[in-house]
Amino acid sequence: GEADSFISISDACGYQCYPIAPHMNSDWSSINPLTQSYQRTRDYVLSGNAAQKPIIMHLQTFNWGSQSSNPRYPNVLELRNMLYGGLAAGVKGILSYGFSFDLKDNQAPLWNEFKSLRTDVGIIDSVLMNGKLTRINTGDQELVCYYWIYNDLYYMVVVNTSYTTSKNVSIALPASFTGIKTSLFSRMNNTLTVNGTNLTGSIAAQEVQVFSIAKF
Repeated sequence: GEADSFISISDACGYQCYPIAPHMNSDWSSINPLTQSYQRTRDYVLSGNAAQKPIIMHLQTFNWGSQSSNPRYPNVLELRNMLYGGLAAGVKGILSYGFSFDLKDNQAPLWNEFKSLRTDVGIIDSVLMNGKLTRINTGDQELVCYYWIYNDLYYMVVVNTSYTTSKNVSIALPASFTGIKTSLFSRMNNTLTVNGTNLTGSIAAQEVQVFSIAKF
């Protein structure tokens, strides 16, 4: 559609993902911005893939102020959820509006998470750029699960985009998973387990879990 016309004339395309307490003139829904953020980002990536062009995500790290009917910053879980949802959707880069003294000086938890996410991406950047990305159908549009294969490891991201409901996870994994699971980032919960070739457990509302699993 409209995205295709822009992508076709660009070397790369930047997608502005600003759904939290949205701009009064935008078409973002306030009902479930995390689910919508993932779905829209995925749509842009699919358009980019068709044109063989990378998609760069612009991540929201500000509030809209007077341009919103209910202005606020994203919270820590929302920021993390949008970034990892975007990575799972297949974006090839992240840009954010970080040049804000209010963010840096007055929004300490969000600023610290912003810095931590930059470190996260730096740790797995080779995986994101060079690994093979595969989507797992969870049967639930609010539960997003992807993995990358890179250097004989599976790198998996599970994202719950629901604001209110924890999700029970029961996913069949490829037979080459060994069950040796390592959580990658200590500030994130680690409640999911691998039993044989099944990923099981519960993931809380808005939560993200990132881990690697050894490959035969």
